[in-house]
Amino acid sequence: MLGNDPQSDQKTRSTAPGAGVERRKVRAYWIGLCVYLFIFLNAVRLVGQVPYEVVVAGALLNAAIIVGTFLLLRRAYRKLRNETSPK
Repeated sequence: MLGNDPQSDQKTRSTAPGAGVERRKVRAYWIGLCVYLFIFLNAVRLVGQVPYEVVVAGALLNAAIIVGTFLLLRRAYRKLRNETSPK
């Protein structure tokens, strides 16, 4: 079958121009998100030592950063899928 051959799909993926760049971006986004979450979880123990207003502002900032990172990941995965799909 033409469109469902896994070997031809694998060949297309490995030779698609720009696919390596997108894969590196996706990997970098995931590594950055993991490092950020590690720092965030390490800082959770300090919540009781700061005023409530600072905690709320930090929570809003954290939510914005995490949502933004997931949107970047989504965009990178879509671009990677479009570049590697057979034409």
